[in-house]
Amino acid sequence: MNNFFENFNLEKNYFLNDEFVIPIVNSNADFFSPVKFGDILTCEVFVESIGNTSFALKYFLKIDDQIKAEVKTKHVIANKNSFTKSAIPNELRAKLTDHLI
Repeated sequence: MNNFFENFNLEKNYFLNDEFVIPIVNSNADFFSPVKFGDILTCEVFVESIGNTSFALKYFLKIDDQIKAEVKTKHVIANKNSFTKSAIPNELRAKLTDHLI
């Protein structure tokens, strides 16, 4: 996931800052076929949805073109001091929108 967000080339680091945090508030995984020790997986990450204060990511874990698992995570923007929900910053929203499926 780090590479996914590093490729956004954001002016501000939204994951390490003094204003807010972006925790995972929900996650789900579906496994479609076994993966053995030593298998090399690739992970494709997409933005599934964007709300006012949250966004959802979808990950496809693959070997070659075969999807082995699908994972979904929901993240919320929260004020670092009060832990109340905050609006997604405009710059981050724009970059998330570019990767919306």
